[in-house]
Amino acid sequence: MNWRWVSVHALVFVVTWLVIRPQASQADTIYRTEFENFTVGPDKLVGTEGWIGYSSTTGSQGIDQDAVPGGGLGKTAFIGFSPPTGTTNPVTVVRPVNLNPATNSEPIIEFETLLGIKDSTNTFRDEFWISFYSMSGARLAAVRFQNTAFSSLIYRSDGSSSTNTNVSFIPGELHLLFVRLDLVQNRWSAFLDGVPLFNGAVFTSLLATRTLGSVGVDWRRPLGITTWGNDWLLIADWTVRTMPHSLETFSRNANGSMTLKWTGDPGRAYQVQHSPDLKTWFSNLTGSTYPAQTQLGTLTFTDATSLPSQRFYRVTRTP
Repeated sequence: MNWRWVSVHALVFVVTWLVIRPQASQADTIYRTEFENFTVGPDKLVGTEGWIGYSSTTGSQGIDQDAVPGGGLGKTAFIGFSPPTGTTNPVTVVRPVNLNPATNSEPIIEFETLLGIKDSTNTFRDEFWISFYSMSGARLAAVRFQNTAFSSLIYRSDGSSSTNTNVSFIPGELHLLFVRLDLVQNRWSAFLDGVPLFNGAVFTSLLATRTLGSVGVDWRRPLGITTWGNDWLLIADWTVRTMPHSLETFSRNANGSMTLKWTGDPGRAYQVQHSPDLKTWFSNLTGSTYPAQTQLGTLTFTDATSLPSQRFYRVTRTP
């Protein structure tokens, strides 16, 4: 299975620890794969590195070698192409991550993957969902890619209803999907090639406990359609990580002032504090208070006061 043509998009995220001085930091990567350790062939995705399949039949998932000729991706995974026989159930593959913010992880979780949908050749077209499941197995939410003859739209599902994002994808083209979710605040944001699909939306409407048991892919037929297409979804560079409260940049300007930048999450308020000795902290700098944010975005604070010989900074985050 090869791609006819492709455009590769990329985003780069540089993060440092949110501390009083800039220093290098890394997010806690829970699971990442470029699928290079997998065996090429149909049915070779499930069963490797903890991937699990549900209702999958022969040939409906697997690993390709150089599916994008000249794209430099090497091995990639796929779901689709070979339709299930005699079943109305979706084909589902998931990779467990088992994150519970109450016990063992940060509440802010980021997910990203390269993906692309190769269109059907038999006139029938399907849907591909990137789904987020709780540790009890409930589907909390999903980003739905609806492949039809007339449109290729993306929908946001909160577990009980779907909302059109009014953003389209292009069959035959690779896209970068980036998702950032807050399990405690029940908010999430998603971007396709840097374009917002939604920002600060309710993550799930279900009453299920908000843990992240697994992230997976579903291959589904549109409602009311009885025949499967032979379209398929390519995925590459699959990553799930937890994100500490962190700075993007921390720098001294030419005029001597200090500027801090960090990611503000929906539903969270922020306060920049300063200290002369790391013992006593003050919140009295002009413009240092940030009310609850309505969407994901970068927040910036500049300390333009006359700086003493030594000053330390921190940013506190509250619901």
